[in-house]
Amino acid sequence: MQRMKLADDLIPAVKDGTKTLTIREGFRDIHPGSLTLTGVGSLEAVEVNVVEVVLTTAWRLPTIYWLRDGFGSFR
Repeated sequence: MQRMKLADDLIPAVKDGTKTLTIREGFRDIHPGSLTLTGVGSLEAVEVNVVEVVLTTAWRLPTIYWLRDGFGSFR
């Protein structure tokens, strides 16, 4: 089972469908399929389906991904 930690305040946005992606620094051994997101400081968790994993540099990542992850300014 794949697992990933997420800031507690972002769990509700995952549950209601407004947060549909996450950007992480460095390589993560995550693959398409089932994944459990768990709050960093809580026991709250949500099961999600990973549909795509992209390994790239920050500068090559399309702006739309940054905006969808909640970054208002990133460059």
